[in-house]
Amino acid sequence: MTAASVPHKIRLGTRGSALATTQSGLVARALEEVAAAQGNALEVELVEISTRGDVDPTPLAELGGVGVFAAVLRHALLAGECDLAVHSFKDLPTAPVPGLVIAAVPPREDPRDALCTVGGAESGPRLADLPRGARVGTGSPRRAAQLLAARPDLEVVAIRGNVPTRLARVVGTVGGDGPMGASREPDLDGVVLALSGLRRLGLESYASEVLKAVPQGAGTERVSPAGASGTAAPVMVPAASQGALAVETRADLAETDPVLAGALAALDDPAAHAAARAERALMRRLEAGCAAPVGAIATPVGDGEALRLDAVVAALDGRTLLRRDATASVVEPEDLGIAVAEALLADGAAELVDLHATKEKPVHEAPRKNPAEPDGEPAAAASQEAAAAADATAGEPATASATTGRARAPRDAHALEDVRVLLPRTKPDDRMAAGLEAAGARVDRVDVTRTVPGPAGPRERAAADLAAGEYAWLVLASPRTLENIDVTGVPESTRLAIIGPGTAHVVTKALGRRPDIVAAGSSAALLELDPMSTGPEPGATGAARRILLPGSKLAGLTLVDGLTAAGWEVDVVSAYTMEEVAPEALPGGFAAEWADGAYDVVVLTAGSSTRALLNLAGPVPERTRVVTIGTPTAVAAREAGIDVDVIAKAPTPPGVRSAVIEALAP
Repeated sequence: MTAASVPHKIRLGTRGSALATTQSGLVARALEEVAAAQGNALEVELVEISTRGDVDPTPLAELGGVGVFAAVLRHALLAGECDLAVHSFKDLPTAPVPGLVIAAVPPREDPRDALCTVGGAESGPRLADLPRGARVGTGSPRRAAQLLAARPDLEVVAIRGNVPTRLARVVGTVGGDGPMGASREPDLDGVVLALSGLRRLGLESYASEVLKAVPQGAGTERVSPAGASGTAAPVMVPAASQGALAVETRADLAETDPVLAGALAALDDPAAHAAARAERALMRRLEAGCAAPVGAIATPVGDGEALRLDAVVAALDGRTLLRRDATASVVEPEDLGIAVAEALLADGAAELVDLHATKEKPVHEAPRKNPAEPDGEPAAAASQEAAAAADATAGEPATASATTGRARAPRDAHALEDVRVLLPRTKPDDRMAAGLEAAGARVDRVDVTRTVPGPAGPRERAAADLAAGEYAWLVLASPRTLENIDVTGVPESTRLAIIGPGTAHVVTKALGRRPDIVAAGSSAALLELDPMSTGPEPGATGAARRILLPGSKLAGLTLVDGLTAAGWEVDVVSAYTMEEVAPEALPGGFAAEWADGAYDVVVLTAGSSTRALLNLAGPVPERTRVVTIGTPTAVAAREAGIDVDVIAKAPTPPGVRSAVIEALAP
């Protein structure tokens, strides 16, 4: 064995959150790849390090801000417990630490913020579409102030927690159990999150709107965005260095570990590094604390020789924004940041807000003049309208909030009392059924299909080829696939692409490794991710071009066609199919009850089970309302001649429960 082939082992310290380990995993793989290109075998081990910010439920700003996540990692570096640490660059305090350096900034993910609402990218309301008084969550005073600048009528709610936990406050359930999943009763109409975090976790489909980072015609004067009309363009200048990762190590690395130092130098993206330096220099000159409502974004200009920096300082109530921008040579990013900061200070930024703030000031305590709804209607009138709506809907399945003037689905345990629901499937720990039952419904779970393994020969050959390293990628779309084809022999050289966080959780437990790509819930989402969308490397041959795609025989061709069009060679293997159960396998009397209209609602979860239900029990009775968990199932139902009453806005227990309530509404 040559010296170059002996793995050089490196320890990379990381927080234990799903986002942190995902980001650290991306950097680890990138370092191994660039080291290999340099002729060195590098093996990067992730070392999980707990921080106070991870275990203390106190609001983040009250713990002293984002620095609580970095401090323990930096201590571990200095103590020699790890060789590297990966930070979200925006989470790093701007003051340097003696003995440590930022050795690399990988290519930056999209730095913009995203609004996440029920329905997500497919049908979720945008910021302008939210009803008056909508509750929008964020843990950032910067985001809160800019939200109120665009929509002064919003109720901004302070939140914290990892990305799935925050999303769950809007959609109810995100993914499955474990770090990629979260489940709770929704209490918000939307949350604002970093688009980069959503993308790295494969959760981008939850974003209903990506907010502009720079306003049109950004100027240097004081701006009062609400104006006479009470509306403004939804602009959200990101946090300094948002979307960028910082790889930190000890300052003497070049002498102590030249192999790692060389790999870090190759990993560094000069453009991303320069942008981050400009944005952080502005924050240092402003002496801005982690809870100051300050945003900054630097972007290359022209051929990349120049850098433009846009920045904002916002009053906490959103009524006044100070904007400044400037352009300078890319080789002088710190000077650019200082110049823009000086201009903001000259405009009165220090008098507008407490720039040194490190503890969040509740937005609702900020003084507001003449509070009004977006159309100029006095708030009192809106409250009267809400009260009238509440009176008008008394006793109906929906109730109105007197503080927001809008209808809400009931949250109590009696919303579906005396309602009988058919769910044509059985599965262990069925949260969809449990959510309906918690609302008072009687849920009958009836299997109308069964899983049948595909032909043994193709499954066995695919498993053998996979174990032999014949594929660049293994793509999995359903946990059921793992039950019908042996992929436990997948080598480290074969990368994993997974559709859906729930499937990703199952795959991680089964294979003992994290996926390389997780798409949020659909084949189309996977096709949008690199390198699925860009195809194999130019000139790649053999295994480097091949993808193994085991799954249902009934799966559509969208994914296969998309991968093939990108240049991949796709081996499709029917791991299983779904077949109707025999009529005698149905519960006694079920078909007769179905035909008599015994069910108030049927919830359809798949095209195969929809067709099986019709074949086994007959057409949907006139009195039975039909709910589908998504658009693909609705399409299959309509093709089978079924009138669909409601398509759930999210395929989650709360989403389905709300759809059932809506289907029963007069």
